[in-house]
Amino acid sequence: MRRRRVRRSRPHLILCWEPSPAPGVPGSAAGEPQPGERIGPHLLGGFTQALKPRSRGDLATSLIEGFLGDHGQGFRLRAGWVLGPQISATATRLGAGHRQPLAELAGWQILAELANEIRQMMRPIAARHDPGFWYALLVRAQPLMIAWLGNVAMFALPAIGSAVFSSPRKSTLVGFLTAPWRVPPSVMTELDHLIYLGLVLANIEIAKRRVGKGQEVALVHEGLFHASFEPRTEVAAAIDLFDERVSAAHHGPAAALGAYGTALAPLTAQWPMIVWGSLINQPALHGPLLRQALRDWDPVFPILTDLKQTVPAAFLPGSFGLTGEAQTVAVFLKAYSDLVVARGAVLRISRRAWSRFGYVVRSRREFLRAFTKAAAGHPVLRGGWLNGGPDDAIVYLIDSGLIHEVGRRHLVLNGAMASAALTEVFHRPGDDNAANVWAGAFEDEVQQLIDLTMWRPPEQYRSLIRRNVKIDGAMITDIDAVAYHDGVLLLIDCKAYKSNARLAAGEYSAIKTLREKAEKAWTSWADRVTTIDDNRTKLAVPVPTEVTIAGVVVLPFTPFLLPGDTTQLTVGSLRRVSSVGELLLFLTDLQLT
Repeated sequence: MRRRRVRRSRPHLILCWEPSPAPGVPGSAAGEPQPGERIGPHLLGGFTQALKPRSRGDLATSLIEGFLGDHGQGFRLRAGWVLGPQISATATRLGAGHRQPLAELAGWQILAELANEIRQMMRPIAARHDPGFWYALLVRAQPLMIAWLGNVAMFALPAIGSAVFSSPRKSTLVGFLTAPWRVPPSVMTELDHLIYLGLVLANIEIAKRRVGKGQEVALVHEGLFHASFEPRTEVAAAIDLFDERVSAAHHGPAAALGAYGTALAPLTAQWPMIVWGSLINQPALHGPLLRQALRDWDPVFPILTDLKQTVPAAFLPGSFGLTGEAQTVAVFLKAYSDLVVARGAVLRISRRAWSRFGYVVRSRREFLRAFTKAAAGHPVLRGGWLNGGPDDAIVYLIDSGLIHEVGRRHLVLNGAMASAALTEVFHRPGDDNAANVWAGAFEDEVQQLIDLTMWRPPEQYRSLIRRNVKIDGAMITDIDAVAYHDGVLLLIDCKAYKSNARLAAGEYSAIKTLREKAEKAWTSWADRVTTIDDNRTKLAVPVPTEVTIAGVVVLPFTPFLLPGDTTQLTVGSLRRVSSVGELLLFLTDLQLT
């Protein structure tokens, strides 16, 4: 009789969250949820262990790790000697020759034209196979690229995906499922070329952002065409400081909308919802730490969030932030988690795809049934779909890249991508009434975060929050948020600036406009804080002379600023114009660089 081999399971790493009280704050439910605590199994439908041990690989994974990953020794591409001369000739023709200086708006436009030329070079390579085939290979290459290349890969992958999905070929279910086993040398060469062009495009985009911030750069026509610049200039120092500030401080999920938002939720969440995080997107994990984690664990894991707290302002009357698109993505995520929790994928080949690659394969009928069921009981739905029913929602999800059709009857559902896109599909209108609603919500968020720390102001100073300050009957200003600790009274002016496509692209004029707005905001707030300080005994709440009054302007995200008044320290390690993430680090007694 044959002996059955017993497979011993490896221990799971538990990543879960529960609320914990902050120092000096009363109440058991106070405080932000912290990593390392427990997600309730009743809210995760059985997911008590967030990370799954690394799944068994397939042929494509092995070949990609060996061919591109050089068997764990680095990341190696071979396309440079083939495509490099063509890119160099194109760059020279456009005015970006080898080490030729590029600066200001003219330099930015040359780099933008070169980026478009690189995109055109990617399309015929992508057209050699259908999008489903490329999709199956790229999700296997993505962790490797990010583990070895970091931020450059994060810029490259969306560009590669855009080229792949522009292919006129139709994806088939058989082609998608067998792609990991159909990887002859010619396919690996084509993948190598696509990734190479994507990384060159990423370096061009990074160069554009440096030019957009006011720095002169030059492209080096070698390797991946990286940008060369003089590191000992004022602008270079400002960019280094900006990068340090961004990496040190966590921005909320709704920062681009002019809010903060909360990515994690306690067990008492009002609208509990499962979203999907990834190890490759965690700022604390990079380089050797990330590579070690990916050797042990699948990257994708479930996270409990409160839908209503991801973008709080969007749910307020008059904000007009809860769009049909946001409703659709929210219900898609509910249906996706129901499908993952219910059972493994229909086909054995993709049973662990949700934890390894962030997607599952389902029939259209099965997804429609789950989607309709999720929509029926979902609290976010306050009206109809985009135009009609679930079929219209599926069209939108396909156009957004969250669903990919493979054949006529099956869909690839990407829960990880939908989770990343959730806050992006909310809308913030530009009219004044809605702007006031969003601004007020941001002010409330900042004060709530302060109240979770030891800087929670005592009752006598809480009367200053969101109140007009008058001196001798004359209106001076209103104070959006207040913090107090150890003899320092911090008066906060909240600016709910939102990002846009031009700013995200690093456009020269957009970065300059935001910088000038931040500088003007600080100058105005500094004058008002000085007036309050000079007349502290005339306030409705007199401030003793031994108390230091300081001011700070807080934005949802870190702006790029040149050295000057705005980058000076206002108190401790906190700069005069800071993001809410930087403020939170300072308030929790973590030193900022």
